[in-house]
Amino acid sequence: MSDILAKMQAAHSDRKTTAVDVPEYGITLYFSPLTLADRARIRKGVSGDDDVELMVNTMIHKARLQNGEAAFADDGASRKVLYDMEVSVLQRIMAEADPETQDEPVKNA
Repeated sequence: MSDILAKMQAAHSDRKTTAVDVPEYGITLYFSPLTLADRARIRKGVSGDDDVELMVNTMIHKARLQNGEAAFADDGASRKVLYDMEVSVLQRIMAEADPETQDEPVKNA
């Protein structure tokens, strides 16, 4: 591996996660920074700029528990519950998931 790729890979492995408290549900969700691969996976199957669908897909693909386990399965039951959320709560979670806010240990995020 070239020196440049090794440096990039090392920087990727040092990424920090962000903890987002969601008092409405009594939970904390953890998010790693959004990568290009994540963005492609989240946008797959979404037509146009459907912000709600993108936020729901982001929750399904990026939200983790502290142990690194996915917080939501990619299934109809999870999607139904996520679509029942108040828009303001979902928007706040997405805004707070910004990786610059705080660091928390999370396994395999």
